[in-house]
Amino acid sequence: MHLIDTSVGVVGTSSIVGGSIPIATGAALGSVLKKDKCISVAFFGDAAVEEGVIYESINFAMLKKLPVVYVCENNFYSVISHLSKRQAKDDIYRRFEGLSIPGYQVDGNNVIEVYHIAKKAIDNARRGGGPSFMECRTYRLRDHHGTGSGVEVGYRTQQEVDQWAARCPVRNFESFLIEQNIITTSKIGDFATAIDREIEEAFEFAQASPLPNEDDVLKYLYR
Repeated sequence: MHLIDTSVGVVGTSSIVGGSIPIATGAALGSVLKKDKCISVAFFGDAAVEEGVIYESINFAMLKKLPVVYVCENNFYSVISHLSKRQAKDDIYRRFEGLSIPGYQVDGNNVIEVYHIAKKAIDNARRGGGPSFMECRTYRLRDHHGTGSGVEVGYRTQQEVDQWAARCPVRNFESFLIEQNIITTSKIGDFATAIDREIEEAFEFAQASPLPNEDDVLKYLYR
């Protein structure tokens, strides 16, 4: 949750609900001031739209026409609370119409649809049109803490989980690429093998590395 890698444009993440929203808004303002033509993107869950900071940030972004795209990954649950128990209406992408921000609702499990809408939002930002908002409707197959499915504690059903599992974006996009003769099953296997090897090597490196000493506790931290 606290990863930073400025070499690839990840300027900061946060475990606070909605924390990515003001960070991305501030980064977009910085891009305008520096004239570096960068686009900021904030990713957050459906519960983040229940925080005041998103309204403050979008209002400021619209006022200054900042190059930022707000992406809400609506998986319908905040820990174990369903969206219908927390929000009066299931229309997140329309919540900010009063601020005149372009809003889109997309199938978050459809890679092609997400790509086209994201491109539209990013192109708009690059032209100086300001921010856009995307609601990507998706699902998390694991429990909030990743230790189960959530079915065993009773806040959702196995049928619901199975229905969403059948809509796996990775498998569906894989099938699309194969059907379009863009890639072969063999090539996908090669990718998977290479990635598995890279992950295994990372684990081996971490396990073989010595623990940090006290002098390194504050290293690489913003102060």
